[in-house]
Amino acid sequence: MAVKLGLRTVYIYDYFNRNHNFTAKWFIISCMKIPIKYAIESGAWFQCRKDKFKLKILSFEKEKSKTMNGLEGTLTLQIINLNKRPVSIIEIVDNIVIKDSDDFTFYYSDYKAFIAHNLNPKIKYTGFICFHLPIEDESEYCFSIKKGSIQEV
Repeated sequence: MAVKLGLRTVYIYDYFNRNHNFTAKWFIISCMKIPIKYAIESGAWFQCRKDKFKLKILSFEKEKSKTMNGLEGTLTLQIINLNKRPVSIIEIVDNIVIKDSDDFTFYYSDYKAFIAHNLNPKIKYTGFICFHLPIEDESEYCFSIKKGSIQEV
């Protein structure tokens, strides 16, 4: 079964586990726009194949910016480096973008609270990524990866 979500297609593979209870697994194909609300509510981890990292979105808050005519969107997330070597947080954060319901893309403006500049492998880091966003009450935001593919794990 396939479900159209945004401009991409999500494939849902249905199967039964040993107790014959119905479960569904979502596989998100190539640079899918993933609704932030879904990512938070599901508590799912998402893995980026090209840059080898996993991320989990904990919260997304918007507030009026003090320095510009717009909103400051703060994405709180956990990141795990899956490379065999330390990786700069900038390499990972630079690959994460937010898209609005009109498919406009927003890049990060700042990142905060990551304890280390270089992320060691297999360790969970928590931090914030900030985005400058327009003032739109109805807009549903999604996150995506600029390069590579991402899937729910």
